[in-house]
Amino acid sequence: MTQTELLRDTRYQVQLNCRVSSPVESFRDLAGVTVNMSRSGMLAVFGEAPEIDPPPPVGTPVRITVELPGPPGRPARLLECLGRVARIGDSPSLRQVAFILQRYQFQAAPNSGVMEFFGPDAVEELH
Repeated sequence: MTQTELLRDTRYQVQLNCRVSSPVESFRDLAGVTVNMSRSGMLAVFGEAPEIDPPPPVGTPVRITVELPGPPGRPARLLECLGRVARIGDSPSLRQVAFILQRYQFQAAPNSGVMEFFGPDAVEELH
């Protein structure tokens, strides 16, 4: 998918807690907040970027968990995504990372364990 194609989807300005991890343990987990989301991508910020813990390189496979608010009196839901790093912002004070979302699934119970993703973009194929 080209950069132009990624920007065609409607972007929603949402600030939700998220966590980015490596399905192949190639970088440390990042905790941050989404800036905007579409059905094919997401932009998130991760605070100051320490030199000893750089963001994952462009093209790196990622697993993203986004906390979605639940209905009143009900637990929050999770959006679990598999994707790739699309670009990294150049701000020295904030680490902005854009992601291409290739697979996603909603999870009702936050503590139910590992998610399974089905389809041609399985984790092994994201390397």
